[in-house]
Amino acid sequence: MKAVCKEYKASSKRPQKRKRQFDEGPSAETVFSPGEKFKVDVFLVIIDKLSSALQDRLDSYKDIHDKFGFLSNLTICSTMMAFKGQQKS
Repeated sequence: MKAVCKEYKASSKRPQKRKRQFDEGPSAETVFSPGEKFKVDVFLVIIDKLSSALQDRLDSYKDIHDKFGFLSNLTICSTMMAFKGQQKS
């Protein structure tokens, strides 16, 4: 429980300064809190990869359905024809 109550260890560290290049302006760097840094560096990256993987999978299933979707219609048609044949008898 001790770890839950304390802030992140990174919040007690000294902020690192990056050496500016000669062509950079005097703009200040964005400094994230440890929670925000985790969200940006880990959580959002995982969500983005998950979203793109699911989209790829959805596109693949749509492609397969476009190519082989007629097979499900054949089983429905054959079932209906068998049912109609039984009614005539």
